[in-house]
Amino acid sequence: MYIAVLSWVIYTLLIKSLSKKYDGLTLTFAATFSGVITLFFLTFAENNIHQIVHISETSVLALMYMGIFSAGITYLLYNYNIEKIGPTKTSSIVYSCVPIFVTILSILFFDEKLTIALLLSLTFIIIGFNLLLHKSNKKN
Repeated sequence: MYIAVLSWVIYTLLIKSLSKKYDGLTLTFAATFSGVITLFFLTFAENNIHQIVHISETSVLALMYMGIFSAGITYLLYNYNIEKIGPTKTSSIVYSCVPIFVTILSILFFDEKLTIALLLSLTFIIIGFNLLLHKSNKKN
């Protein structure tokens, strides 16, 4: 877990400096390509290459969906925002929205109940999010 957090910090800081030199699409391609190459060789290291032969059509479609929409477009937008507003504001906005969307999706798909504690938590997140945006707008 610590390595994942450290990797994300390094990625965000590298993107900040690289975004001055390259556009978001180039950075997203480079990050994705390096990840694919790394995972390709790790697949051989685990000796699980035989599982790829037996992959179903549904799994291929799910992987394509996750690769294009959940990762590809998301990273492209993330890198674009870092280029425009910087890594601190981008991360603050992204991570402020995650609990809100997770709550909405859990209510829609898993029939989670909307409790007082959950409403209070969402209220504080939205207030903090608005303070962040309001403070950013005053500076601009």
